[in-house]
Amino acid sequence: SSQFWLKPFLSQEVRGPTAIAIGRRLQPPQAMSALYSVVLGCFLSAMYSAWGAANIIGGGCCAYMYNESYDYFPDKAIVDFSAGFSVEYFPNYKVVTIPNRGERYVLFQKGTPEPDHGQFAQMGTEYIPIPIERAAVLSNAYFPYFELLGERRSMVVTTKYDYLNEPCLQKMALEDGGLDGVTNRDLASSNPFATNNVDVIFRWSGSRDDDLVTGANTTAGPLPPVVRVDTGAETTAAGFMEWIEYVSLFFNREREASRMVAEMKARYDCVVSHVSLQPVVRVLYSSFSYRSGEVKCSFSDSTWHRRMVTQAGGEVIGEYPGYDSSGPCNMTAFREHAETADVWLYKSNNFQEGRYGSTWSVMWNLSSEVADVAPYRNGRTFDPNGNHFRDFWSSRVVQLDVELEDLVVVLHPGFNYAHTRVYWLDVKREVD
Repeated sequence: SSQFWLKPFLSQEVRGPTAIAIGRRLQPPQAMSALYSVVLGCFLSAMYSAWGAANIIGGGCCAYMYNESYDYFPDKAIVDFSAGFSVEYFPNYKVVTIPNRGERYVLFQKGTPEPDHGQFAQMGTEYIPIPIERAAVLSNAYFPYFELLGERRSMVVTTKYDYLNEPCLQKMALEDGGLDGVTNRDLASSNPFATNNVDVIFRWSGSRDDDLVTGANTTAGPLPPVVRVDTGAETTAAGFMEWIEYVSLFFNREREASRMVAEMKARYDCVVSHVSLQPVVRVLYSSFSYRSGEVKCSFSDSTWHRRMVTQAGGEVIGEYPGYDSSGPCNMTAFREHAETADVWLYKSNNFQEGRYGSTWSVMWNLSSEVADVAPYRNGRTFDPNGNHFRDFWSSRVVQLDVELEDLVVVLHPGFNYAHTRVYWLDVKREVD
């Protein structure tokens, strides 16, 4: 007989589409229609999974009984490239490890026993029933993972709704009330996660969210499990691509994620091979900022992204001799250094005037300083400007093959590569 059943949808545990329907006090036919849709979807998912064909998806679905000989995850992620996470499968649970952070999450199938804690010696191991239903997503860089996995509606909390670049997410936050775009960064004390019934918090990889600790007591109640999206550990574009598979583990959607990674990696490798015989182009990768009355310059880039520039046929020339990141930019040294570059990739959003309400920009305040450096003089300076700057840190992360094509067109205009740039725009001619 089948090992699966449907959760009692009329209990207080019900969340997701059914909760939304009931919460809006729909008329009985509407509420029942929404309920039947959820029940039918969960039933089909459970039956399909019962035949061993696929994982159980949909937060309202669970296993009816536990059979220790049954593999509850026939669809598995194989982590080939990422240095930031790993996963090991067992019949009814997955062990996800973030090695550089010493963190471990045990994701167990809803409706099956929670694994014995004694078998995991590592302190701080988190135990999370899956598939989850409601997530807090604390970086706009992670939104595309959820959208491409078909889990947009699972995002119920984010920070700074004005950072939302996707129309559907903007509508959820500003019109539908389905996404709480909180602006108070003191999340640990305000705890919007409790009021939004969040199952899991997907925190940023840096130190900004260090105050968010699983189970920490707040006036609104304890925090739910906090998991890290440690993309900062990656040194290759392929490793960065695989983080959609990491997110998929919490929804049992490995099948979709693995397919997308494989297709993106194949396209990426094809472009690298296609451009491999082009001449090397010297690339200045830098930007300016204005702080406390000083103009500073930065030349930093992630390892994986610098490698992407190299794979596109570029040679990043780095910083000028004697550069001191703690002091003001030596504009004479900068201009001399920039003059040796063929292309300037301006890596910030303040080249054009007035971006996001800024009162300082290169074109307003430094135009005379950069006007005669070779890449700008020759019309070969590009930035992720306008609305594309936010999109650069959002949709780009699941389309790294598209950014690679952008770079091919930027670095090798004579190659006649058929592609319209999406993320890197000409600062002189393409003001968005």
